[in-house]
Amino acid sequence: MKRVLITGGKGFLMSRTIKTYQDQWEILSLDREQLDITDHQAVSQTFESFQPTHVIHAAAIAMTQVCEDHPDLAYRVNTEAAAHIAKECKKHNAKLLFFSTEQVFNGNKEAGPYTVDTIPVPDTVYGQSKYAAEKAIQALEADAVILRLSWLFGLPERNLPNGYTLFWDVFSAALRHQPTQASPNEFRGVTCAYDLIDQFDSIFALPANIYHFGSENTMSRYETARLILKELNISEEVIDETILCASEKFKDHPRDLRLDYSQTKAAGISILPTEESISKELAAFPYSL
Repeated sequence: MKRVLITGGKGFLMSRTIKTYQDQWEILSLDREQLDITDHQAVSQTFESFQPTHVIHAAAIAMTQVCEDHPDLAYRVNTEAAAHIAKECKKHNAKLLFFSTEQVFNGNKEAGPYTVDTIPVPDTVYGQSKYAAEKAIQALEADAVILRLSWLFGLPERNLPNGYTLFWDVFSAALRHQPTQASPNEFRGVTCAYDLIDQFDSIFALPANIYHFGSENTMSRYETARLILKELNISEEVIDETILCASEKFKDHPRDLRLDYSQTKAAGISILPTEESISKELAAFPYSL
């Protein structure tokens, strides 16, 4: 049985991961209340006492503005802590799964989809701190799968955090009759969290490298938001009232953060396209508006 140390255990993704694997893995889940990942001595002691075979390092400061306002903290949490965890993984012969982000390409001038060979040009502190972590982990030559994720979504679940996802933003807007804006000039993969979670055992088995994970999506954020409400059987009239087209946003410089997943698929990891993923998940959604 895998002995899996999880950081960021109370977050959107890891809370669902623990629910899925609680009977299959021996899990030590820690959030910031239980472990300050910037306290390297405490992290080392945790490795020594638990002796994990696998580590999922999900803890991070992912809020862009917080990173911009507190860059030193962002680098301590997102870069230095990640590098120390990778060092401990190497010391204890544990496989590391580290989550990076599509945001490392936020400053690239060329449009996506970006391959793993595209050189990132992050232009935010968040993206820069994550890219620095990638390089630090690889420099240590740890047995680490670095997974650059696209935007995840998931349906509300009892006693689990929703997080900020496109689905929740759109669904909440319709529920509260408060319109939300979406740009037709922004392009991102939108991926069901369980498309990732259900494949963690296969992802652990991948050779150490950088991989992209997410859903192929030819739709803009505006089109994707409309699709979500359409799949909830909401009328075109209400969709028009709820999803406002922010046509000026990113008009001069379209934002395209789509990733190329061919390398991941070639390794045997399957990923549904965004449209299929949304349709599959919402078919089981028990609520109507």
